[in-house]
Amino acid sequence: MILLGHSQYRVLTMIQISDLVGAYGVSFVLAMINGLIVDFLIQPIVIHRAEKSVRMPMGTMAALCVFAGAIIYGVSQSSTRHLKEGPNVAMIQHDLSMYTIDNFRATERETFESFLHLTRASLAEKPDLVVLPETAINARINEEFLTSGTDAMQEMLRDYFPQGWTLDDVRSLQQAGKNSRGVFQKIADESNVSFVIGATAMEWKPTAIPARVDRYNSAYLLVPGAVKPVARYDKRHVVLFGEYVPFRYTMPWLYNWLYSLTPFPKDGKHYSLSMGESYSTFSFPSASNKKRVFRAAAPICYEEIMPYITREFTHGNESGRKEIDLLVPISNDGWFAHSTELEQHLAAGVFRAVENRIAVARSVNTGASAMIYPNGKIHSRVEMMPDQVANLDPLESALVALKPMIEELAASGADEAAFNTARRKISTLVNGDIARGYARLGPAFELYASRLDRLQGNQSRNPVMFERAVNLLRFHVDEEISAVRRWRHRPDTAPGFVVDQAMLDGRLTLYTRGGDWFAATLLGLTAIILLDWFQIRLRRNRMGPPATEGDAT
Repeated sequence: MILLGHSQYRVLTMIQISDLVGAYGVSFVLAMINGLIVDFLIQPIVIHRAEKSVRMPMGTMAALCVFAGAIIYGVSQSSTRHLKEGPNVAMIQHDLSMYTIDNFRATERETFESFLHLTRASLAEKPDLVVLPETAINARINEEFLTSGTDAMQEMLRDYFPQGWTLDDVRSLQQAGKNSRGVFQKIADESNVSFVIGATAMEWKPTAIPARVDRYNSAYLLVPGAVKPVARYDKRHVVLFGEYVPFRYTMPWLYNWLYSLTPFPKDGKHYSLSMGESYSTFSFPSASNKKRVFRAAAPICYEEIMPYITREFTHGNESGRKEIDLLVPISNDGWFAHSTELEQHLAAGVFRAVENRIAVARSVNTGASAMIYPNGKIHSRVEMMPDQVANLDPLESALVALKPMIEELAASGADEAAFNTARRKISTLVNGDIARGYARLGPAFELYASRLDRLQGNQSRNPVMFERAVNLLRFHVDEEISAVRRWRHRPDTAPGFVVDQAMLDGRLTLYTRGGDWFAATLLGLTAIILLDWFQIRLRRNRMGPPATEGDAT
């Protein structure tokens, strides 16, 4: 994820060789040039100690030739002469931090409504495709789950859901999935726009060995006029311990021990996801391109980091034609607390674009959502608008003013009058200046105000529950103050959307066909050199030390 070559993701000339040798090739060139610079810097020391000139003609010429070749190739390939107009894509982004503790997150309803607001706003710019992030719908919306009968639901209840759940609870999730999917399908029908949406899937597989319930992290394609998703891709490269715990079916005793070390729920619910079985692609019509059908692939989360995933999606058929026109990676990077991982993930997306000469339209919770051209240029990003940034100061002031009121509430103790006074002051501020401040930013921001309203209304006079509720309110106020300050300095992490036209490149690259052949070749040569050095050293040891003058013959 953090290769030396990734540091050059904004230097288009330097990264064009990725379509030949991948990110490892760019790292090789950088290491070679930096090694040459170091050699030149230490020459005065070497010459002083050796008392004679030290020359490096072959190394110097090799490094300069490689560097010159990379630059010449980069200049020729970074132009837009190979690019053709593609579909208009809307990339949706929210700023929802993720936690293993549910109380720290927005509710499923708040999340759903916020993405819905952004989606409807994006439709005004006439996209052909709307892309929402990974798990934008936190529900199982696959047809197999939504049409499951009682027997299948009984197996799901036994295998996955926590102890104490009933069949009616599972049926309520089934209905929620139908409702959520139905809302977006209706929008697709009314707007004549296709959707790629991140959600989950669950299936009971009685014929599997062993029979089991599989859960997937999935991307769905909804197209106008359909009654159900026309395609689904299940994530193939699931993250060890992040998305699954190994050995569940092969060595249950080891699985149970490993599972006990994770932060996953301990109430009998099995968290692990299953790996997808195929590289499913999506075909959707484009109203802006005379209803031309475009082909897309939706790698999920960490799969964008893995070059082989993108190559498998892109790899040409027997005629040498690409299998897809663009990538629409979806991710939920809210787990990374707005760290440098966001930009590192974007840098990897730039290399996937150049390696395969393919457009990349990223939709990522917390950012960075962007349109990347096949030459690696980041053409547009989701960012907070200047007029929104201007409205952050009064909102921050209102949130800061809320903190001492929370402390008054915490100090009220058993004093009923003080408790009620503090609650009224908090409610007035939350439903007044704070709610208006978020409303000025746009409908997608209103979940932050509604969450504070929900939390300030959950105060109980039970001492234990009261302390827990106050601490939770403190936590979220601090989080929102931090978010407002971050949006001011990093507007590309805020909720929003961008609609941009994907540019297409029909060329099938050497890297797409051959993968990391260059890195494998260098690794093989290194192994040969080390083996040669080892056998020479071994031979010398067997021959013993060289004879010196005066030794007995």
